[in-house]
Amino acid sequence: MAEQYGVGVMTIQRALRELQQMKVTYSIAGRGTFIHPDFADMSADAPLRDALADAATLHQLGEYLRQQQAILASHGTTARDKTAAGRQLYDHAHAHRDLLDRIAQAVSATRVPYREL
Repeated sequence: MAEQYGVGVMTIQRALRELQQMKVTYSIAGRGTFIHPDFADMSADAPLRDALADAATLHQLGEYLRQQQAILASHGTTARDKTAAGRQLYDHAHAHRDLLDRIAQAVSATRVPYREL
């Protein structure tokens, strides 16, 4: 996936973790990561599904997460470093507000039923 979308492996791993937190996917140790059954049953016009199916949006999201990870990795652990990282993360999120708003709007418009695994 990293090669296919032109992003780093850690970016793909983070995206998969975030999808799991959103209850879009689930993992089984030793078997892999799977689309949540209830999510797969949603109609094809579900806003979140459409947003994630768009290769350009998915690439933008992957790049956003890669840049976010780079910001976090470039700062130390002191309070001053954390403050600088927080400022930089805020600026980064603000610069990508359109992407984040598009994803957030798709999430809020989607009612994804799920069962606890």
